[in-house]
Amino acid sequence: MIFDPENFKDNKSNWVTTFPIYNATETNRQKYVDKYVWEFNSDNAITSELMSSDVYPSNAQESDIKYGTTYDEAKTFTKDNKTIDAALTGAKIIQYIIGAYKRTPSESVNVLEIEPIGVYGYNTDGGKDIIKTWYGLPKTSSVTVNVTSMSINAFAGLNEDILSKYDLVIIGDRGSAQTVGKVFGSHMYNTDRTFTESSKTYNLNANDLTEKAFNKLFEFAQKGMPIALDKNVYYGNKSVVDSNTNMYKMRKSNLAMQLTKTGSSNIVWVDNDEVSDTLNYIYKPTSNISPNMKEYDGTEASVNERDFDKSLLVTFSGNVTVPVRDGSYKVKIYIDRNCDSMFSEDHTTDDTELFYCESDGTGIQWTNGGFSTTLSLPSGLTGYVGWKVEITDTDTGLRTYTSGAFALKNKERTINVLQIKSNSQESHLNLAPGSKFDEKFKSEAGITGFNLKVKEMTKTEFSEELKKNPKLLDDYSMIVMGFADNYGNDNDLSVDAIDAIKTYIDDGKSVLMTHDCMSYRENGTGKKSSWFI
Repeated sequence: MIFDPENFKDNKSNWVTTFPIYNATETNRQKYVDKYVWEFNSDNAITSELMSSDVYPSNAQESDIKYGTTYDEAKTFTKDNKTIDAALTGAKIIQYIIGAYKRTPSESVNVLEIEPIGVYGYNTDGGKDIIKTWYGLPKTSSVTVNVTSMSINAFAGLNEDILSKYDLVIIGDRGSAQTVGKVFGSHMYNTDRTFTESSKTYNLNANDLTEKAFNKLFEFAQKGMPIALDKNVYYGNKSVVDSNTNMYKMRKSNLAMQLTKTGSSNIVWVDNDEVSDTLNYIYKPTSNISPNMKEYDGTEASVNERDFDKSLLVTFSGNVTVPVRDGSYKVKIYIDRNCDSMFSEDHTTDDTELFYCESDGTGIQWTNGGFSTTLSLPSGLTGYVGWKVEITDTDTGLRTYTSGAFALKNKERTINVLQIKSNSQESHLNLAPGSKFDEKFKSEAGITGFNLKVKEMTKTEFSEELKKNPKLLDDYSMIVMGFADNYGNDNDLSVDAIDAIKTYIDDGKSVLMTHDCMSYRENGTGKKSSWFI
């Protein structure tokens, strides 16, 4: 079934097929077929199908859909380290068909290491060298390994798309014996439990994956991305992983049953820093799509001028720079309009951050080639503005993103802030004119275009001023409560002051709660001084 490709590589005009046909089956059944298995929906023998004139008709055009693999495509699939002149041999093709062919990284590998606690093994130079060997590379390889290490609880709160950002996930079970005995009991990964010492009982949160975190890892595995599990996690050792945890669902036997397309073939176990099988590096599409704005580098020279009251037209353009193969992609473009670095998937409300997508929030189809689109960004957008472009390969579901930020300056505007301070002590952070905070804010005014005007009042002063002027808060864009130790325990806000601040919050206006704002103390009128929280 495998023919010498050198005899056919120049015969593309005759559309002679010499390689396995990976699309010669009904598309609605492809998702149930492993990525290394080709299913033929035909009565013909497979060798006949490979040479069938119906696959590549003699009058085929470049724009036609071609159900098969040409020499150049097969060479792209199996080439080492993206080397264009890598030889394509029958042995490599056979390796690829049976799933034994392993790709190695050529430039860099982004790794996420997850451990039970803050004890890590791969974020050092030595650890990074070990990871190189997992891909069959020598420790002296020039490939750059970037490792981000975090505890399981930090991962639970991670607001990142791991499929887009990382090439490998490591899940370990590192931790000291003392920590295991006192905090984790008999399991490194466990559910909620109590811990008693010196006649005192402590309630401990679970050291486990949340459902959201598990789903992130499951999708990562389902797309064929490599996961290196500690051997105890891989085999579901119940002395390390509580069987009632989500982490227990990461054991190989469970994942193998759930993964219907790919993934299980790229999951390995780790024991004493050695893996059970060589990892297969998965090349994901990358792009250089970016906006026609000056990238912000912290200087006023990199700030873009704009009219605050008018919408802003920004053009994003570029191309796929490292395609796994020529094909189609879906593109989504986000603008971080509220500056929280989260890039919300909201695409239907007035606060949308997903500006380029289909009506259902999915990416817009794009065939590999030059990309360009112009977006109308809302008026009022100013200061530091983050952006993200997400590219998804429609064939594999693999996605990556590029991101950056630009700064927008508009005509100067003044923000009025009311800082309500403690009666009993000085504020730990003084916002008033002449303070260090004020000096820092002014130093950035040339970039943001904002001036800050802060009025300070103690709790008592605020309560008294409110009696004289019930509309006092209408003059302020923001209220700052604090900063002070035991702030909420000072029961000095009047009932009217508490109600006024609550109405201010209900109206959707900004209030910054600072240190020690909450308290169990009442102000003598039946309302807690921090009741509005």
